[in-house]
Amino acid sequence: MHRIERHTCDVLLRFDVVKSGAEQRRGSSAVPFFSGYRLALTLATALVLSVSCAGEQSRPPLPPGTKIKGLNPAQICSQLAQDGFTVQTDFSAAGRLWVCEEHSSLIQYRVELLSSDTVSVESLTVEASSMHETMKIENARLFLKNMASMRYEGADSAKAAQWVDAHFDDTSAETVIHGVRFELTTPNVYARKLTLTPAQ
Repeated sequence: MHRIERHTCDVLLRFDVVKSGAEQRRGSSAVPFFSGYRLALTLATALVLSVSCAGEQSRPPLPPGTKIKGLNPAQICSQLAQDGFTVQTDFSAAGRLWVCEEHSSLIQYRVELLSSDTVSVESLTVEASSMHETMKIENARLFLKNMASMRYEGADSAKAAQWVDAHFDDTSAETVIHGVRFELTTPNVYARKLTLTPAQ
């Protein structure tokens, strides 16, 4: 859509310039007032279209290496919805934000996916927190392992799950598995946070 709009802007700009030049060449038969008026109108139109075109070009496509290819946000959220999660989306100009939450159990889960298309993810964040002090966050271990082991291009699901299992109780841990950075943190004894981003 942006490509079509930018092309339209370019065509209109060229048309105004050509038309203005043609009218100036016919100046002998044109009334001076209307010639000045048309020139001013042409310049004003060009200025507005230039601003509009610049706005359309303000969001360049993301370069390679900024996406986790092979992760489908719609499929992930659909599967979580089947497991009882509520799904909310925000398809704003900044990208597509998918938020999946589950509050029915004693542990609260929240999954956030940021994606600019349907075949990749720029970031995936998984948060788990205990809603009662007597509830051990240990029960979230399996869920975080499952989320870490999701398949993407070049994924090593077994290695990712083993890494989460080994560092589940660490204050902070980080690793890179086939182009994806895994970060696992412990904000407090009742919470865990797992983040997946492309390794730069």
